[in-house]
Amino acid sequence: RPAPEASTTLSLSDLMSSLALASSSMGSMTAPRMYTQSHIRVVPPGMFPLQKRNVKYPLGKIPTEFNVNPRSFDKAPDAFRIRGGLCRTQTFMDPHLLFRVATVYTMPLYYLMLVRPRWKRSAQIMRNLWTLAPLSILYMVLLYKSWRPDFFQLLLPSDNYFTPTFSGVKELLSGDMSFASAWVHLLVIDLFMARSIYLDSLKTGVPARHTILLTFMFGPIGLVSHILTNVVHDILCLGQKHKLAHT
Repeated sequence: RPAPEASTTLSLSDLMSSLALASSSMGSMTAPRMYTQSHIRVVPPGMFPLQKRNVKYPLGKIPTEFNVNPRSFDKAPDAFRIRGGLCRTQTFMDPHLLFRVATVYTMPLYYLMLVRPRWKRSAQIMRNLWTLAPLSILYMVLLYKSWRPDFFQLLLPSDNYFTPTFSGVKELLSGDMSFASAWVHLLVIDLFMARSIYLDSLKTGVPARHTILLTFMFGPIGLVSHILTNVVHDILCLGQKHKLAHT
């Protein structure tokens, strides 16, 4: 009676145990070289820097997020790329940073209109439309960076007679870059409105500090305040003229 042939198939558990044993023996022979990358922001594809963290990878184990040659990793850590753009470019185009920069830019202009309205330089600066150019250029850059293929489909949907819908605009402003562009848009409109009110007050002599402050904080409310202030100012001027005429 012939002896049964030995089975040549290995079970999954035997295969995994053999692989673990081989990897442990190789690890005891040569310790893998570690690369430390502590100043790089790891982000998902198409997103912008969110947070810092320390990352360590052994030689040859750098994930696909870092498209970098391992030999030059420790020599030029700033030269690697994250999927979606250069790290330096991503840091510069951080929507949180641009949000802050745009807001701070408007502060000196409102200071001139509120605190130094009669200063000659204030009038010269505010009459020059180039004061609005940096914010306008920044808005165009943010609009370009936040552009999406379905922009017009969400803004002007064909099933709603090409008129904007609440849900469509909400979807457009859901991203950080889109929200930053909308904020810069509001800053430009409010600053242009405050500039117009300020220049009008220089011509007519109507008080405008409270109106400019309301425009800075609430936008259209400042415009309504300027209209009412003009009406009250005209009534008071007419009353004074009548008094002078009777005297």
